[in-house]
Amino acid sequence: MPIWVRNVEGSSKKPPKPECGCEDWIDHWKRNQTKHFGNATCMAIGRLEPHDKELVGAHVWKRGDAAEQYIVPLCKTHNMIDPEKWFEVDDAASPVSTRKQLPCHVPEER
Repeated sequence: MPIWVRNVEGSSKKPPKPECGCEDWIDHWKRNQTKHFGNATCMAIGRLEPHDKELVGAHVWKRGDAAEQYIVPLCKTHNMIDPEKWFEVDDAASPVSTRKQLPCHVPEER
């Protein structure tokens, strides 16, 4: 079942780095999403714009939850959709809260 989201205004220009220590927002999503699949792809569905190849961790609002921002994987094209427009993402997008997740960032062993 699709999830309705809309982009957070201004977040695609220069989003703050995650407070949890993750490298970037797509890294934060990969470490915390619950579907546990390999390579992430743009999760926008039902859109006429073609997907591009560069993936970002997009800041979105979920319909019905105006109190919290979430991260979903979107290509740069779909990350630029007007913040006033709701659109669908695949439920595999497994939206992840932008709030610090514990334990989120696990340092690589050397």
